[in-house]
Amino acid sequence: QFKKSITLAPPNNEFCFWSLGLVYLDKKMYKEAIEQYEKIPKNVFNNIDNLDLMKSYAYAVINDSVKAKELLAYAMRTDPNASVYRIAEVYIALGHFDQALNYLEEGYRIHALHMFFLNVDPALDPIRNNPRFISLLKKMGFE
Repeated sequence: QFKKSITLAPPNNEFCFWSLGLVYLDKKMYKEAIEQYEKIPKNVFNNIDNLDLMKSYAYAVINDSVKAKELLAYAMRTDPNASVYRIAEVYIALGHFDQALNYLEEGYRIHALHMFFLNVDPALDPIRNNPRFISLLKKMGFE
């Protein structure tokens, strides 16, 4: 449907590229997700997610840790409101579980928007058995 919407929408319909990128991430089609994100102009603001964090995650899961870390650092430096949840996803994909858990615990503390995904997000699977993660699930009432 997003592909169809792109053909019907104006040429700069960032929402369709953004949404199609999310679909590709969920389907583990990471290169295709990056391609969609690259179509979004740099100056486009999204108050829910940060484009550089989304690209950073995609690069991390395809094992391009250099590009992933570069984008992560840029997003954290330039967006003071960057999603701590999305930052945690990047750190998990990079294999830095303690850092990821620090950000998830911060997300709990500040009531971050994306925290409602905690119990179902497959990006968090690598830390599901971690005692800190289990404790966080309990605090949020998911366990």
